Amino acid sequence: RAAFGAMPEWENARVPVPEGAYPLFLTNTTQANFKCREREDCTSAQPYVFVSKKVFLDDIQFRGVISDFHPTKKYIEKYPDGVDVQEDGTSGLLLVWDEDEDYGQNFYLVHSVELKEAVVAKWAAAGEGDAAGESGGAGAMEEEEEEA
Repeated sequence: RAAFGAMPEWENARVPVPEGAYPLFLTNTTQANFKCREREDCTSAQPYVFVSKKVFLDDIQFRGVISDFHPTKKYIEKYPDGVDVQEDGTSGLLLVWDEDEDYGQNFYLVHSVELKEAVVAKWAAAGEGDAAGESGGAGAMEEEEEEA
């Protein structure tokens, strides 16, 4: 966990939170604004959305400390440019619905390219039936990382 300094122990997390993930509680308003509503935009089959780095930073600038993403500002700013470029020309970060709240909150922000690729690959494989019968959620992601 040295890449961004010591990460806090996450309250209510049932499994270890991997490097590059930041658990967040997102209000219904934030979910609607970011098009990541539970069971609507984010589902058990595809629990994530890509959100532009600029959109996150604009929300933080506009809403300040009341932004649900304010605690993650330094991680969003450090996310490399040119990765999953969105319509506005900025890099896209992954916002993942943690349906079972394995990491202690209802969502987590993926702020590392390596973890983003692993999460996307996991859900792509699950969509192809490779993970038939698996409930999914963050815990399944953690188990795969530990086996690697």
